[in-house]
Amino acid sequence: MRKIILALFVLMLVACGNDTPTDTLTVSPTVAIVVPTETPQPVATAVPVPTEVVGNPFADTDFITVAMDVPDRSGLFANFDEFGNVIGIDPDLLAALTDKVGLEYELLVTRFDGMLAAVAAGEIGAAMSRIELSEPLPDGVVLTDPYFAVGQVMVVRANETEIATWRDISADMPIGVVAGSAGAAAAKDILQLSDLQTLSVADTAAALQLLSDFGVRAVIINNYDAENYAERYYQRLRLLATDSADYMISQQQYGIAVAADNPQLLARLNAGIAAMKKDGAEARVAQEWLVQATPIQAGDSLIGTPDDRLLIGVSGEIGSFDPASTAYTPLNWEIKQNIFSSLVGFDARNQLIPVLAESLPQVSAENTTYTFTLREGLTFADGTPLDASAVKVSLQRAAATANPLFSILKDGDVDGFADEDAIQVVDERQITFVLNQADSTFLSRMATPAYAIVNPRCDVANFDPSGNCSGIGPYRVASYEPDFALRLEANPLWPLT
Repeated sequence: MRKIILALFVLMLVACGNDTPTDTLTVSPTVAIVVPTETPQPVATAVPVPTEVVGNPFADTDFITVAMDVPDRSGLFANFDEFGNVIGIDPDLLAALTDKVGLEYELLVTRFDGMLAAVAAGEIGAAMSRIELSEPLPDGVVLTDPYFAVGQVMVVRANETEIATWRDISADMPIGVVAGSAGAAAAKDILQLSDLQTLSVADTAAALQLLSDFGVRAVIINNYDAENYAERYYQRLRLLATDSADYMISQQQYGIAVAADNPQLLARLNAGIAAMKKDGAEARVAQEWLVQATPIQAGDSLIGTPDDRLLIGVSGEIGSFDPASTAYTPLNWEIKQNIFSSLVGFDARNQLIPVLAESLPQVSAENTTYTFTLREGLTFADGTPLDASAVKVSLQRAAATANPLFSILKDGDVDGFADEDAIQVVDERQITFVLNQADSTFLSRMATPAYAIVNPRCDVANFDPSGNCSGIGPYRVASYEPDFALRLEANPLWPLT
């Protein structure tokens, strides 16, 4: 388990007998207090002890100290929150990569000046402070493999035909950049654009709005923002040269500084970085800290709608995705019908058919018990099997909301809620429903979203239909951005394909 201790670690300049300042660590002096005795005691002659050669103290250990400049030199990678906690890209990635290799660490908050010299001297295990791989390093310091990288790319309108890569930019094409950004530096230093050709704006959203409004021909922004906005507004914006070496105009890669005489720690951190990246932590942290979420007014599509997509414009809020919720609207009712299923449903001719059940139910002579057999081998998206217990858990939770669609289930104490034995697990694939009395509407009720089956592993307090609250419907939630878009994709687990 990681150990994070925030300590104020001060690097000061101390005069050492001359006027030349030297970076050293400030250490509290030890004060010796001599107490005289009545009878002076003889002092033993010191016997020389051979000096043991000690290597870097942070080699072959499960605990290191890590220095971090907070706020960092840009204020982007590390900062303090309102409670004094260190937050940002660097602390999050440090936690992720050390966790992968079982390293505990003490986080030392300090200034950047003198940090690398302390690493070289073995006084600090490592330093993590937005250090680019291209930066010159003092003797005795090396950098890990890049734990984070960000590049500058070009975005154009979706119907652009003349610009294939950033190398096609000509002097008559105005280009948008974010003031003071690496993209602005790339426009000046690499594309050699004049100040008259570049239009500087305050942030990424403003740059893309300018592009969408035909105010510039292209914009240069970081790749994380570019990929996010191009996916959201694919009918209006697109990235250039994503599959070529010309995709990134420039790139900054960041490493962790360690002592050159500590190859053990270097190798261990590199292993953590590789594992952390494989797990997707780099992209998740970039999404949280770097990607701008401000929407733009994109306007109409410039390319129409792709043949494999159906785009439906709606007004109003979707509301809850939970089938057990009684806050139904025509919009979320329709969405639930597409991403969840019940044991039965209606076909295109409005006829009742089995869906998650393998057949229509066996009904008792009194028409008060209905026994279903589930289709064999069905699973939810995370691999959780659909069995009779999962059906009971899901529908008992829905019945507990006093939804009137469940009012016909057995209610012996007439408290308005279905009895425990109103839904009975017969075996792994068989389940029985008991009614108060015969009711011809039961199967029609069961075909509604209220009777949809939800993954029993669902965290209902944080209902996420794209996660462990999935159902087994004809479609599944690919992504959802409130107040913007819901994207559905065909569900390969749908049994009626």
